[in-house]
Amino acid sequence: MSKNAMLPESQKAVQLLKVQFGLNVKRYRKNASLSQLELGQKTGQTQPQISAIENGRVNISFEKMALVTFALKKTISDMFL
Repeated sequence: MSKNAMLPESQKAVQLLKVQFGLNVKRYRKNASLSQLELGQKTGQTQPQISAIENGRVNISFEKMALVTFALKKTISDMFL
């Protein structure tokens, strides 16, 4: 097995993190009274991309994660609580 291959437990953990991040994006976006389109405009992403993030369906780069987080006026750690 290559050192880059993920074990099933790791894959589950990554999926849980994506879902947690997405749920918090949705919660903080709604608290800020922003639509998915508006958040996308603030971060240079499309509405479908924001939807996919909120539903934990995509792997996003740290840069995009930071842009979304800062647009919501939160910290990275807030997004995983």
